[in-house]
Amino acid sequence: MFINPAFPEYIDTPEEAALGMFGTMVHELAHHKVRSHDADFPAEMQRILIKLEASKSFDIKQFKDDFILLVKDN
Repeated sequence: MFINPAFPEYIDTPEEAALGMFGTMVHELAHHKVRSHDADFPAEMQRILIKLEASKSFDIKQFKDDFILLVKDN
């Protein structure tokens, strides 16, 4: 998985930087199952996001909020 925190694509605010990196993490995680960028790839990303959002044992909003704070503090 490749995440370069020194050069996030969205850098106007720490929130945009953190959420951009989060999106990249999901993108790279989807490549674990679907290696290419064919039609199966967006479906896999959507499946991951839906599972994260619907999870009763993982609070995705809290994760994003904590990740934003981490980026702001560093």
